[in-house]
Amino acid sequence: MQNEASYIVEHMKTTMMNTVGNTHNATDAPVQILSAGPTIQFLAFFTGVNWSAYGFNSDSYQLSYCPAFLLALTKCDNSVPKTSLGNKTAYFTPNLAGNSVSVGIVECWDPDNAGLVPPYGTPDNPCVIMNTSIPLPYVSTN
Repeated sequence: MQNEASYIVEHMKTTMMNTVGNTHNATDAPVQILSAGPTIQFLAFFTGVNWSAYGFNSDSYQLSYCPAFLLALTKCDNSVPKTSLGNKTAYFTPNLAGNSVSVGIVECWDPDNAGLVPPYGTPDNPCVIMNTSIPLPYVSTN
């Protein structure tokens, strides 16, 4: 679980550092947190060429990377395959914080029984919690 959580965090840091844009453009902010129904959440970001996203499905505990995200439709472009980054993600909490994105990830052996409040997990169901802040060097907050 620690390997999976570390891989996810490193993947996000590597890809999101290429985000380009101005956060004051209300109709097209370069980083957006979107929902596609009650159980699917996206962290979408603009790379200067196209939109990409990280999608989390709380029903299947899948966290995926979608290199071609259709922002207007809030879904991955089916012509480009998405990459599954993990299937033991109990919680995925992205937040916008000025010129960075903070991300919290909880990975559990059995994410269905992670618990609702910290501390997550039990001796029989260990969990790993990782939090990170991803700077966005090409995003203007002015």
